Amino acid sequence: VNSIDDLIGFTSIDLIAPQESERLLEFRYKVLASGKPESTTALFQRLNGETFHVDLCSQSVNWNGQEGTLSFIRDISERREYEFQLLRNEREMSLAQEIGKFGHWRIDLDNQEVHWSKELFHIHGRPFSDAPLTAAQSASYIFPEDLPSVYQALLELRNTGHVQNLAMRITREDGAVRYLESSMHPELDAIGNVQSVFGVTQDVTERRELEERLRQCQNRAAVDQIPSTLPICT
Repeated sequence: VNSIDDLIGFTSIDLIAPQESERLLEFRYKVLASGKPESTTALFQRLNGETFHVDLCSQSVNWNGQEGTLSFIRDISERREYEFQLLRNEREMSLAQEIGKFGHWRIDLDNQEVHWSKELFHIHGRPFSDAPLTAAQSASYIFPEDLPSVYQALLELRNTGHVQNLAMRITREDGAVRYLESSMHPELDAIGNVQSVFGVTQDVTERRELEERLRQCQNRAAVDQIPSTLPICT
């Protein structure tokens, strides 16, 4: 639209995307019946046929003795595009974690709450939950023999602010043992103190099993090269 004159002769229905016409007519009847302001989102169209998303707020009014609706619309195309990009990035990250068998987590050092990504729950063989875990609950899945090195890495990170890397073993809910490698990164508050830890953890069980089989094959090959009889020295 270049000017108000371009809209002369158009009704409000003409500005609605065709696929939304029936729904928004029902919305208008609802506004007239309720007598209260009502809000919804909708798809409108420009004079060139291009569609765009809007927030729509309508109120019933009496105009020269006739009932009608007064509506305010706000173009939210940029917001919707931003939300779409966020959702796509989230889906792509989730897929990348699933393929790479890694998940991320965060622990708040003050309240000891631990948040896991969906893939990290999968790695642990446990049902996904939005609720945070306690630090004690998260630690209970780690092999007791590996816990001291985990605590030491967290202490070192908190004292120095340096990234820490470590390996550990966990027990899944079904009893299976998995080998994990983690990288822990400090998150600082406004004055530079470590307030939380962000971590990325990868399941490396299959890689370790392949390395072990390769080592065993190399050992067998070395044994096969030893002669069956040794020369007698005089």
